[in-house]
Amino acid sequence: MAKQLDVQDKIYRSEGILRSARLIDGSEALMHLSRVRFGVTAGLIKDVSLDTINRLIVEIQPATLMLAVGKELSPGERDAARAALIRSNL
Repeated sequence: MAKQLDVQDKIYRSEGILRSARLIDGSEALMHLSRVRFGVTAGLIKDVSLDTINRLIVEIQPATLMLAVGKELSPGERDAARAALIRSNL
């Protein structure tokens, strides 16, 4: 039971971080998206689709992010753009 609560806690914390972060680097975003993806497949998170998570995993990559924005971005600017993209899609 404690193990199950621990897993659920990690999933829901990751969802909260992704829904509210203003800056997030690529590795942290991937970790949290992976946890939320697991939560979606486990039926814990019902208002986010697997398609959305899978698409975000691709769209948050540095080159894809800069291509979407249309210009080179510094690491800090990428972190802000990444967080905004994730928030707007969740």
